[in-house]
Amino acid sequence: MSATRATDVTGDPQMPVVDVGTVDGVLAESGRITVLFFRGDPERWPETADVAVILPELIAAFGGALVPAVVASDAEKLLMKRFGVTVFPSLVLARPDRILGVIAKLQDWSNYLARINAMLIADALPTAELPS
Repeated sequence: MSATRATDVTGDPQMPVVDVGTVDGVLAESGRITVLFFRGDPERWPETADVAVILPELIAAFGGALVPAVVASDAEKLLMKRFGVTVFPSLVLARPDRILGVIAKLQDWSNYLARINAMLIADALPTAELPS
């Protein structure tokens, strides 16, 4: 499914904007882990602007393992529960079949790196099979 682009949101024309109708398609099409950016109202949560600057840097720091997407403002409340978001701004790492984790609020760079690394490591671990 096609999504609009986020030039007006983050300054990055490559970042798709997803809503309820397009989020599953974007997750499936990427073939990688998608970082969903739940912004909230930037006037109410001014740190949203900082996270918008940090997100492309995080994508670059992980060398292609992650792809970004911005959640459309009018879809945020509808998608918050599904993706485990309780506060703005939040970054959600997700695959089509599961949520790897949520990073809420503005964090130190080292905290972003550590938390994302932990999510990537956990995602790569084999799942244990239950005995029959």
